[in-house]
Amino acid sequence: MKQEDPRDHTGEADAIADGEIVQHIPVSLASLGLGICGLGVGIMTYVPQLYLVTYVSLPLALLVFLFTAFLSLGAAAEGEKAFLGVLFSLAGVVLCCVQLLLDPSHPWVA
Repeated sequence: MKQEDPRDHTGEADAIADGEIVQHIPVSLASLGLGICGLGVGIMTYVPQLYLVTYVSLPLALLVFLFTAFLSLGAAAEGEKAFLGVLFSLAGVVLCCVQLLLDPSHPWVA
């Protein structure tokens, strides 16, 4: 009888490489996480110490919004729950647009 080494993690690496772990993540939870990331990008544009983020905040927020929207479109049964993440990421895009329009020192305007 062969004993397995508890420190051997090759089975976990194979599961990650095959995508088995990602298949168990609920779409609504993934959409919510991405939506919060998009909202975080929108909020980071208002932090003065992170002024370099304003160079890439709007394209990044738009990419997160599009990815979240496509992800929620693919969620057949969990579409209503996944829509909350789309709203959060849309709020991040709106925050970035407001920063662009109202801040005269925005790098895209100056």
